[in-house]
Amino acid sequence: MQLLIISFIIIFFASLTQSLIGFGFSLISVAILVNFYEVKLVVAMVLIFNFIIDFIIWYRNRHLVQIKKIILLFFASIVGMPVGVYLLLILNANILKFIAGFIILLTAITMLFGFTSKLKNKKSTIISIGFVSGLLQGSVHVGGPPIALFLANYNMERKVFRANIIAYFTLLNIVTIFWFIYKGLFTEEVLINTAYLLPGLVLGLILGIVLVNKIKEGLFRKIVLGIIVLGSISSILSSFNIF
Repeated sequence: MQLLIISFIIIFFASLTQSLIGFGFSLISVAILVNFYEVKLVVAMVLIFNFIIDFIIWYRNRHLVQIKKIILLFFASIVGMPVGVYLLLILNANILKFIAGFIILLTAITMLFGFTSKLKNKKSTIISIGFVSGLLQGSVHVGGPPIALFLANYNMERKVFRANIIAYFTLLNIVTIFWFIYKGLFTEEVLINTAYLLPGLVLGLILGIVLVNKIKEGLFRKIVLGIIVLGSISSILSSFNIF
């Protein structure tokens, strides 16, 4: 029961964060929950939750989506995603925890210090980034960083950037869900835990919608990234059985 309450709070806070600033659900939930649950279970649960959030946000902002900016990325990610699912099935849990923790930690630090990377808008670059994103999404469900860094090169308006990246992941999560079903990763334990924690997701979304124009995004963003850094460090340490 105590673990369930902790998990409920984590999902609630991750959902609230995603609703307020447009990112953070996977980074928070995966970084922290892998310290309490098996990695496969966490990735499967977060996939379901993320699809729900992404679909709702996409629907509200669908008129802003620039499909030409994401379509090649999406098709490339479809190729990488089954490879990621395969790695999820065969790799040791501690290796997966380390990979997830390291990627999340690196992402949080680059975002905290405002790092950007100038990537060339070539087909080879787009295909490579899409493939890597799909691989990471299928294995540890953190395929966002490569896509976010690439789309940042377009200097889009914040709302358009958010709509494009959400549209990309809505499409990718649909494909990933089918692969997870095919590989039997949506176990009874996953579905039961998802059902228990779903109210936390809904409450976080609703509160975020209410508070979105009342909270200083800059300060909240830094607090969230700080929490993500601590959670990812904990995940890395636990992968070495230090905790």
